[in-house]
Formats: sequence, C-alpha cells, structure tokens
Amino acid sequence: MTDSYYYTRLRFSGHHGIAKMHGITVSLVTGPDLGDGPVWACEYTPEIGVAQVQPRAVDPVRDMTRFEIACADSILRRLTTMPEVQR
Repeated sequence: MTDSYYYTRLRFSGHHGIAKMHGITVSLVTGPDLGDGPVWACEYTPEIGVAQVQPRAVDPVRDMTRFEIACADSILRRLTTMPEVQR
C-alpha cells in the first residue's frame, strides 16, 4: 500500500516507517512505543480498519489491542501537530 493513498497512517517495519496525519508526514527510524517498548513492525491505517502489530521480530503479526490503538493515536497527534505560534 502506498502511503500517499491515506490521510492517517502509522507504519513501521524493521528499521523505517512513517507517521502521517493532518497533511504532515514524519519519518520514523525507530519503532513506535505502543505501550511495551518500541515495536518491530506495525500497520495502523484507521480509515480502512487496519490495526496490526508485530512486537518483536520473532513474534507473529496480530491485531492491535485497544490500548495499542490509543497509543498509536497519541503518537500520531504528538508527531504531526504543529505547535501554535506564540504571539
């Protein structure tokens, strides 16, 4: 799947990924922490209902828990929200 097709996305695999929301895309070089340390891989694209995680390279891919989804949403907000200009 191409990242440009989606408005909101948190994707990471092995050594690189992206956080994308509000027209802002941020490159990731370490796995996002979804509550238990950085993950090996994740695919979170809420607009099409995809929410999968692979915590470690040796673990199977599984559906994200509600807590992991909340963490992913928090990461997206934190990384893609521009701070307001102070006047």
